[in-house]
Amino acid sequence: MVRPRLPPDAAGTPATTFTATARDLARLALRLEDPDTLFFDRRLRIEGDTNLGLRVKNMLDAVDLDTAAAAMPLRIGPVVLRLREWAMT
Repeated sequence: MVRPRLPPDAAGTPATTFTATARDLARLALRLEDPDTLFFDRRLRIEGDTNLGLRVKNMLDAVDLDTAAAAMPLRIGPVVLRLREWAMT
């Protein structure tokens, strides 16, 4: 399986930015909210390289949160799962 990689920007400036509230970004990352819904409801702003933004979205969609949390260092996995609970409220 080939894993997608995002090349770093040598200049250190972001090629794409996602702007939203912390809760909406958490809901987006946890796949509790559709990015198109957030975007069209004007709760998510995406600026810069749209192709890169789409690649980031597709990578987030490919992650199984429970598997990823189980593979994280002991203190981080439970935090991610608590974040999911917070984002669901």
